[in-house]
Amino acid sequence: MNECRDILDRITRFIDECGREAERLDDGDDFTSLMAYKAVALDLAQIGESVNSLRKKYPEILTTEPDIPWGDIIGLRNIIVHNYDGIIRDEIKESLRENLPALKSAVGRLRAS
Repeated sequence: MNECRDILDRITRFIDECGREAERLDDGDDFTSLMAYKAVALDLAQIGESVNSLRKKYPEILTTEPDIPWGDIIGLRNIIVHNYDGIIRDEIKESLRENLPALKSAVGRLRAS
């Protein structure tokens, strides 16, 4: 189960990195904002990759947190990595604001169990 804990720790680290980068986001097209969006997108992709690893190696653990849209997290990773129709800034902001706090709480509970 050490590998499972390592994956959960990695997810937490990427969530925290998203939070730090979120402070630099705005609606402008300046270089700093663009780099922040790209950094957050990369962190979200890493979260999706880590969730996919959990799904493949420890599928039972995800069933203990049914309110988390695990499939959507993996799907967002695919959109970011494969650039299906581009990445929409509003989707990134929504993920940061609405989804990541619940995911961080869920990962904390999984780590504690």
